[in-house]
Amino acid sequence: MAWDTILFDLDGTLTDSGPGIINGVEYTVEQMGLPRHERSFYRRFIGPPLQWSFQEFLGLEEDRAKEAVRTYRAYYTETGIWENAPYPGIEALLAELAAAGKVLMVASAKPEVMAVRVLEHFGLMEHLRYVAGASLNEARDQKSEAIRRCLERSAGRAVMVGDRLYDVRGAHENGIGAIGVLYGYGGRQELEEAGADALAEDVPALRQLLLTGTEINTKE
Repeated sequence: MAWDTILFDLDGTLTDSGPGIINGVEYTVEQMGLPRHERSFYRRFIGPPLQWSFQEFLGLEEDRAKEAVRTYRAYYTETGIWENAPYPGIEALLAELAAAGKVLMVASAKPEVMAVRVLEHFGLMEHLRYVAGASLNEARDQKSEAIRRCLERSAGRAVMVGDRLYDVRGAHENGIGAIGVLYGYGGRQELEEAGADALAEDVPALRQLLLTGTEINTKE
């Protein structure tokens, strides 16, 4: 299987943004006086839209969830955004894919302006044709919509690469395949249950899959 256009998720796929996101949620919980959870509980905030996450995972009503988003961003935009780093080998992979003629894009649930800041800061933006993300007011925050906007600017066969079920579902809703990466925050069970078309254990396995169309066996 050869792909002409490759869409990447950002958090948990290109960069390990977990520490900053988790720290931001813990900060929000503390500032708002919300019931605390174990740190591992907040891993589920990595991937889906932020306001939805506060409502779904902490049981907040809409207005309270919007307040939580504002509180979170007060921390994240100054500090949490940089508690982050590209996964080893990612920059080289993007450079190699671009040199091979692949069109590379990012489809993220992170606000678009923040996604671009991260990608520029870590020197990844130069390899990308387009970045689609959420709006700051989360009026536009669905992964499927970000993928759709990328596909409107692409040609040929496309695939989505991500670490969470939202990436897989969004890809399938747009009629393209999805590769799940196991080094991120979703895990094998989540990705398999979501219907990922292929799995990559690590960045070298992802490289082989994207450049040759063959999968290292990760399902046994």
